[in-house]
Amino acid sequence: MPAKQSNGQNKGRDVEMAHFQGRLYECARKLLGRKPRYYLKGEALDLGLANDCRGRKYDKPEWLEGAALERAIRAVVERARRDFTPESTSSPNGTNHPFSVEDDDAKYFEYQGAIWHRRFTSNGASSAEPLTNFVAHIAREWKYDDGIGIARTYEVEAVVRGHKLAVTLPAADFGSLTWVDEKLGGDAIVNAGSGTKDHTRAAIKFLSLGHPCETR
Repeated sequence: MPAKQSNGQNKGRDVEMAHFQGRLYECARKLLGRKPRYYLKGEALDLGLANDCRGRKYDKPEWLEGAALERAIRAVVERARRDFTPESTSSPNGTNHPFSVEDDDAKYFEYQGAIWHRRFTSNGASSAEPLTNFVAHIAREWKYDDGIGIARTYEVEAVVRGHKLAVTLPAADFGSLTWVDEKLGGDAIVNAGSGTKDHTRAAIKFLSLGHPCETR
């Protein structure tokens, strides 16, 4: 291949790569903003981007496959983790917040020590309101065969006004949220409002997706 043609092809691929990695980087920022504890450890972010990339493609160049694609994703992961700070998510009602209408799973998120519910209107506008003044997620699930059926227990980790707490409760008791007062204490607040408890229960479950489950 003539040198000029080869140089032109390389430049074209550089442009395609930069565009692809730019879009993938924005996806990484959204994932980190939604669940930093989960995506900052291990290879969770790498796998999340790889899965999302297969689903949405993000204008992935046709020639980018195999080990080259893995290296491209790894470079995005390292940059996103290096750039990430809690403050970089901005205000949940601000225009710079990383969530958008395109993010179907951005309905619930954590921000400044609270769990938030994002609502969307028919014209594409959005607003967010806090459900709680604490954050919580299911850190681990245990399944027991008691001879009659399968019983489940949740290990819940929470942060209430900066204090970390770990509680264990039967899965059957989770939905009522009575454990918030009993286990987290009087500083933990589920805000008033129609449907707030239902959204809080759903939000904690959503923020806990991917938690380990073991059988005893």
